Amino acid sequence: MKSRYYVLKNGVVTGTDDMFEWGTFFEETAARRVDFTQVGELEVSTVFLGLDHNCSGEGAPVLFETMVFDKDRQGIGCRRYSTYGEAHAGHWEVVEELRENSDDAIGRNC
Repeated sequence: MKSRYYVLKNGVVTGTDDMFEWGTFFEETAARRVDFTQVGELEVSTVFLGLDHNCSGEGAPVLFETMVFDKDRQGIGCRRYSTYGEAHAGHWEVVEELRENSDDAIGRNC
């Protein structure tokens, strides 16, 4: 059975069914941030979600998300990942693609 909640400690995801442990973890915003980068007027933010966003219920839990925000802080696209390593690498892929002005930099799979 998959965990209901997830916490992140030093890049390691741990499942828990303890809502209080999860809530305490989520009180510290900095603990959830994987990466943040400004690219011109755009902001690229990659965070730990703490809940499984894999709606199919099959495969690995989807626990991380990279969002790109425009100058008005409107989300203009995102990508999601299962592991810290994927999220970190994915963040820098999006940043590089934005720096190269690629129209494919922002997936809209969220």
